[in-house]
This record gives sequence, C-alpha cells and structure tokens, in this order.
Amino acid sequence: MTHHKGVTAAVAAVAVFTASLLGLWTWWNTNLFTDEAYCGDKLTWAELDSVLGTKGRISSVVKQGEEGSPQFLCEVERTSKFAGAEPMEIEVRTAVHEPDFPFQTRVWRNPGSMTYFSGDTTGAVSESRGWVMLPQPCQEHVGYLVQAEMSKGKAARTELAKMLVQAAQRVAVDAGCASDTVAPAFELGERSDASKTDVRSACAIKGFAIPRNALVDGKAEPGKEMVSTSTRTWACDLSFAGTGKSEVSFSVSSDPRIVNDRLRTETGFDDLPKGNGQIDGHRRAVLQCGEQSVYFGMRPNDAYSELLLERERREQYGPTMRGLFQSFLDAAGKQHGCPAVTVPAG
Repeated sequence: MTHHKGVTAAVAAVAVFTASLLGLWTWWNTNLFTDEAYCGDKLTWAELDSVLGTKGRISSVVKQGEEGSPQFLCEVERTSKFAGAEPMEIEVRTAVHEPDFPFQTRVWRNPGSMTYFSGDTTGAVSESRGWVMLPQPCQEHVGYLVQAEMSKGKAARTELAKMLVQAAQRVAVDAGCASDTVAPAFELGERSDASKTDVRSACAIKGFAIPRNALVDGKAEPGKEMVSTSTRTWACDLSFAGTGKSEVSFSVSSDPRIVNDRLRTETGFDDLPKGNGQIDGHRRAVLQCGEQSVYFGMRPNDAYSELLLERERREQYGPTMRGLFQSFLDAAGKQHGCPAVTVPAG
C-alpha cells in the first residue's frame, strides 16, 4: 500500500511539473489568455501577430498616451524562449512632420525603397518602417501621421500597411476627426528591382540626363537605381558606382495631402514667374501643372555633397546641384504636363 501511495505521489509530482513547464512555455511563447488590444487600444493582437511573425509572446509598453487618448507612443516586442524565433521589436506612434518629410529628411532616407499607397489613403511602407497620414482635421491637434519603425526584425509590407491604416483610423476616431473620405481600404504601388542607370534617361525618365559635372571619376560614376511608383507618388534612389558611396534621391507627388498649403508657405520657397509655382533652391519645387499642383524633390546624401565640395571650390557646388535639379525638373515636369521653369542661381 505504501509503495502504491509513493508511485501515486511521484506521478502527481511529474504531472504538476509538466503542467508548470507547459504553463511557462505558454506564457513565454504565446498570448493565450491575454488582452486582445495593445497601445491604448490603437492596435490589436491579430494585427501585431501578422506584423511580428507567428512565434513568441507579444508585449507592449505605452510611453505616451493612454486608452482613449489620440496621441500615443508605444513599443512592442515579440520574444520566444523555446520556439527559436528571432526577437522582433517595433515602435508605433503619432508624429508631427513637414508635408514632404518622406523625401527630404535624413531620418526617412532612400524614398525609392519605400512602397507608396495608391487610392484614397496616403502612406508608404518598407520591411522596416512605414507611415500613414491622418485626415487633415486631425493634424492640427493630434499629429501629421501614424508611423512605425522596426528596431529588430523585418515585416511584410502589406501586413505593416494594414496595421498602420487601422491604427490611423482608431486615432482619428478617438480624436473626433475621422473623415468619411479616408477609407481604411488601400492599395500598394510597385517597385522595380535595382537596375543599371542610363545617364541619358536616369530613373527611367526619358530625357533625364545626368550632367557630366555631376559625376566624379572613380568615386561617383553611373551606377544603379531603384524606382517606386504609385498613382500619385513616385520616387527614385540613384546610387553612384565608385568609392564615394554617393546617392541622390528624386521624388514626384501630386497627392494633395502632401502638396498642400502648409508646404507652399514653408520658409525657403520663392514664387516662380508667371504663376508657375514655387521653388526652394536646388532641392524642391511645386509647379502648377494644368489643374493640379505637382511636387518635385531632389536630395543628395551627405557623402555625395561632401565629395562634390571636396572636388570643387564651394562656389561650384551650387551650379552642379542646380544643373542636376534642372535636368530632373525638365524631364519629369514634361511627363506631368508642367510649364518649363528655370532653376534660379544662388
């Protein structure tokens, strides 16, 4: 009898130990019996699960904003103890930016690597970051957009786009500024694989010639380019071959949520003659092309700017940039039926 009781106790102990291990495995690797909403109810478990992969436990830390607050900053991670999956981390937040931030800021570099939205929703995604613009009534008191950035791991572009669109809708509803004209439906545009640059038709734009003085022997020679296009926004990253690690990004947008009055009134823009639009030095212009306003932008990376300054006297840097921007503006503007304009000196 004593032996039988000992066996029973041993079996029970094994069962308890096994249940404990199962409980720990479940806790560390799944979200069974946990909340369905995260980040102040801006994101759901299903959305995060699709972005952060299928293995591991999802947890979040809200650093700004609580449930019901339209503004928020939230860090989410997915970790696994036994499944062997790589850790994933993402930060999602509302943010304030200038209207053309995707094309001109150091943080959002390489616009040609992004996939832009087509349709009524304005946004863009890559495997590591993305953004969706909020309705205009929200921008004055909430922020310009909802953005996400992966600090660990990569995400599928479509899944990241879905999550951001839904988060933007919830922010707008919480702020009481949701617009019936901005539906949660979206489409993603297309990107090309990297291809060799034709210096006579760079970025696949007929007639966009790279001026000879924009090249530097052995350091910035004709290289490769990547083009991304949607119904209203286009971008190209042109990477020069050679030791200079030089890049120039070009962009075009007719999206009224980007080409708005806030952009036109920014410091740096000067009016062009004959009401043809506004221009800001050698980096961006807004042209009046028929019934629509079209934005054209150019941004060299630091390495390319430094290379040109090293090669030339400082007073020659401006003419080189002006000639490159003029060539782009002539060819890209022609595609959109824009008036011919002259990039001013200085």
